[in-house]
Parts: sequence; C-alpha cells; structure tokens
Amino acid sequence: MSSMDYKKLCKDGLHLSQDSIFVAVMGCKTFCSLVGLCLIALITYFEQLTKSFHKNARLIIFLHFGMVFISATGSALSDGFDFLRFTALKAANHDTDCPVAPFPATIGTTFKLIKIFGTAGIIGTVFAWGLERFIATVYAKSYEGNGCRLGILMCAIATALAIFDVSLHLSKVDFSLYLSMVSVTKPAIDLSMKCYYVLAAIEVFGVVLLGLIWIMNVRFNNIKKRVFSSLSYKSQIQENIEAVALMFPVAFLHFTFGVTAALVVPSITLNVDEERDKTKFIAALDTIVVYYVVLPVALFWRSLVKRRNSKRVLNLSVHRESGDHHFTMLHKLFN
Repeated sequence: MSSMDYKKLCKDGLHLSQDSIFVAVMGCKTFCSLVGLCLIALITYFEQLTKSFHKNARLIIFLHFGMVFISATGSALSDGFDFLRFTALKAANHDTDCPVAPFPATIGTTFKLIKIFGTAGIIGTVFAWGLERFIATVYAKSYEGNGCRLGILMCAIATALAIFDVSLHLSKVDFSLYLSMVSVTKPAIDLSMKCYYVLAAIEVFGVVLLGLIWIMNVRFNNIKKRVFSSLSYKSQIQENIEAVALMFPVAFLHFTFGVTAALVVPSITLNVDEERDKTKFIAALDTIVVYYVVLPVALFWRSLVKRRNSKRVLNLSVHRESGDHHFTMLHKLFN
C-alpha cells in the first residue's frame, strides 16, 4: 500500500469517526447484537414452544436459532470492531498522525462474511420451514409417522444457500486491500447487493408461502371436525396452524426490515460516488440487528402467554371437577 493510499484511508477513517450519529448507530448495533446473542442462547436452551412439533420442524427451527446466533456474532464483531476503532482506539491514538488507522481486509471482511453466512442462513431456514410445513399440510394424514429425513434435507438446503452466498462473495473479495471500515471490499460491493436482492426475493416467497399454508390449514381445520377424520390428521392440522402462527410474525418482521433496506439503500447510494460514504450508508441502514432481539423476545412472550393459558385451563378444569364432586355428594344426600 502506497503512502498516498494510507493517508487517504486515515482521512476516511477520521471522517467516519467524526460523524457522531453514525458512530452512535454502530454502537447501538453492537449493543443489540450482544444482547441478541445472550437472548438467543437462552431461548435455545429453555425453548418449549416447539416441543410438541414434529422433529423435522424442530430441526429447522433450531438451525434458524443457530443462524441467528452466527449472524449476530458476525454483526457484533464487524460493527463492534468499527465502533471500537472510532471511539476507544481513536482516543488512545489521538496524538498520532493517523488516529483511526486502516486495517487489512483479512480481518474486517472475515467478520463481515460471518454475518453474511448467518443472514443468508436465516432466510434459508424460513424458506425451508415454509416448504416443510407445506409438505406437512399436503400429507397431513400420514406425516406424523415420518422420520427426520425431510428435516435434514431442508436444513442441508438452507445451509447450502448460505455457503453459496459466501462463496460468491469470496470470488470477488480482495483480501490484499486495506480498509477504513469493515466491508466486503469495493470489488465485491455490487455482487453483494445483487445477492441481497436474490435473498430478498427468496424471503418474499417464503413469507407468502407461510401465509398460504396458514390459510390452507385454517380451512382444513373447519372441515376436519367430521367424524371420519383421524386423530392424527386433526393433530397435524392443529400443529401446522400453531407452527405457522409461531414463525410467521417474526419471519414477516425480518422480511419487512430486509425488503425496506433493499429498497432504501440503492435509492440513497445511487448518486454517492465516494466508496467511504456508500459503505457508511449500507452499514447504517442494515437493520437486521433488530431481529436478533425481537425474535427471542417474541418467543419468550409467546411462551409466557401459552403458560398462562395452560394455567387458566387447568384452573377451570379443577373448578369444574370440584363442582361435579359437590353435586354428586348432594345427589347422594337427597336420594
């Protein structure tokens, strides 16, 4: 790297660190990522909502948790690394010629690729969840007795999508460069945006599929009460409804943030020529960190509601049994 390039990167780093709003955003993203990591670990360990679901569904949901954890790890590393450089390291090096020194792409881009892998995996698992629930709906009469091969296949597809996304980025990333902030390097930015659009389209399809599955199962649920419907069929339809009701809100939330960013980022960066500013806008408008927190909070809330409803049903049952007992005693007394 020439001295001229080094000075430019130092100037870019200093310029980024002087944008207080941008630095605050990076700090908030780092905080959300760290909180999300803790919450995802807790919800994975204590999760009870999917306990009654088919093992295929549980395999996919736990892979989804894993992908969220990986994505949050990448976000904490990449955003946290920049936040640390723009604050603490800048203060420590304030008396040098380059307070915010550039760094090799092998460090920052690796952090970014971890996040890219996890994010692609999140979208892939939502899509896989939709496919698995669709098959569970079509073959509701016999699905309960199926093994876990389908779940393993769906998990393999979601993982392959994430690996393919990272592989495409690796084909364009220039690890020989130095950077002023974490990014996939300039040669890979255009490809990264194209991959983002493809993933957004897959996510749209996955969310629409989940919505259609919910409608189908609700309609089947109105028909299933016929006497000739088997217990396993009724149970599978009810499981499909509960499973989609669990995942659809959080999947739709992730879809909302993702599609909004996909639409907003190009319109903002269209007339931005400076790579530094373009990278800054892309980083600041990446709102997936909100999902790291909202997903476990939503699942905790659903668990709390389910527990309260179960206690309410139990109390009503005990009260009814108590009433029946008193009625029996009175009947014996007067007869």
